This record gives sequence, structure tokens and C-alpha cells, in this order.
Amino acid sequence: MPEQQTYRGTHRHRAPLGWHPPRIAQDANGQDSGPQVGDPTAPFTPTFTGEMPAVADEARDEALPASADHTDTRSDEPYLKRWTFVFVVAAVWVVAAAVGLGLFYWWFHSINKTPAVFIVLVYLVMCTVAALIAAMFGGKPALSALGIALLSAPFASTAAAAVLYGLYFCDRASRCLVGVIPY
Repeated sequence: MPEQQTYRGTHRHRAPLGWHPPRIAQDANGQDSGPQVGDPTAPFTPTFTGEMPAVADEARDEALPASADHTDTRSDEPYLKRWTFVFVVAAVWVVAAAVGLGLFYWWFHSINKTPAVFIVLVYLVMCTVAALIAAMFGGKPALSALGIALLSAPFASTAAAAVLYGLYFCDRASRCLVGVIPY
């Protein structure tokens, strides 16, 4: 019969599956042979002798030599004006709406819908990956706005496709509001 394992967790839980108590190596006399690999260590508290004075960040930056190939990736303005953000998002959404119209037109009129659906999937993945790449540039608010616009581009494509779907549906329906919204 295997020996009973003890577990020092809370009293309501059992030991995790496969848990084994730590093995303690003993020498020939039956005494512990000292710390083993994986044993917890005592906390370390450094002693400060005062030999090395603390340096402020500004003084340290001035002491470092400026390299010739170093380029600053930060722009002058750490924020983006509202009209610039709106312009970037609107420009991406216009292109995304055209893509959505084209993809829905292709899907609606094709007999085999598999290629159209695959291209829609590729379009969604490309928008997501491009948005993540654009958002990774630090200090560039215009690229951050581009990332937001690319991530919301499938929404604009869906809205444009919904309008085209409403037009197609209202050609066959008897009651439509403004020729686009069936009711």
C-alpha cells in the first residue's frame, strides 16, 4: 500500500493530481544532507555601504553619450487632434465600405459561396493583424488612430453590406422604408 501523502493546502481542497511531497536527501547516518535543488531560499536584504552615490535620472541621461544613429520615435505632440482622428477613421471606413460592398456583391451573386466567405475571413484577419501592428508603434498618435480605424473597418464593411442587402430585399418586398429598410 503506498504511503499517505500530506498536503499543506487549505482544509477544503485535496492535493493536486500527481503531487508528491518534496524529497529530502539523507546521508548514511539518516541526517539531512542540506539544501537541495528547488528548496526555498531565505530572503536577501542587501547592505548599503554608501560607496556608490545615487544618481538622478536627468544627470544619468546627460552623462550618457548621444549616439549618431539614435532616432527619436516620439512625435512633438503626444496627443491627436479630434479632426485628425475623425479624418483617419473616415478615410479607412470609406475604403472598408467599398470592400464590404464588393464582397457582399460577390457573395450574393456567386453560385459557389465558399471562395467569397474565405476571402471575407482573410479580410477580417488582415484588418486585425494590421490594426495590432499599427497600434504597436509607441509615441505615434496617428498610427494609433489608424489601428483603431483598422480594427473597426469590418464594422463599416458590414454596414455597407447591410445597405446593399436592404436594397436587394426591398426589390422583392412590398413594404420598405426609404427603399432600404424592410418592415
